[in-house]
Amino acid sequence: MKTFDYEVKETLGLHARPAQQLSVFAKSCRSSIRISNANGQADLRDIITAMLLDVTQGQTVRFEVEGIDEDTAAEKLREHVERLL
Repeated sequence: MKTFDYEVKETLGLHARPAQQLSVFAKSCRSSIRISNANGQADLRDIITAMLLDVTQGQTVRFEVEGIDEDTAAEKLREHVERLL
């Protein structure tokens, strides 16, 4: 399993557009990808549960990538997260 933490810089936090783009990315990976914060944990493939975490600017979130392509998926996920959040 690969994990990394990220402090959200996006003013609106994890809102619909980045949540949708991250969900599409997660669905393209063979590994499972989870996002978590103080409010709980969600499968990143499920845009609704990810948005229900209420991720806001300044919060630190953790991403967990586990599966057959976890090395590549975690690296690409980090790139997406840094661009979107």
